[in-house]
Amino acid sequence: MKNLKKTPFAIIYLLLIITAFYLGSVLNSFSLNLCYSEAMASLSSQSKSMINSNDQNKKHQFESMLNSLPLNGYETDCEKVRRIIH
Repeated sequence: MKNLKKTPFAIIYLLLIITAFYLGSVLNSFSLNLCYSEAMASLSSQSKSMINSNDQNKKHQFESMLNSLPLNGYETDCEKVRRIIH
């Protein structure tokens, strides 16, 4: 009889853990999407200014920066990319 009283609390506790895990993963992916969006917008802006620039030295530096980006598909660390871009 004692165990029956604990069962609803255990179920509620389990549901809270599952909900917290789900919310954490959703919020983390949302944050990563914002990071990637910001990084891509910055690269787009810089690329446009490089296209319109006549300074070959700046274009070469920009090309070197693009080649140094640590892009590894799904394993890309967005914070590292942002640090290089900014």
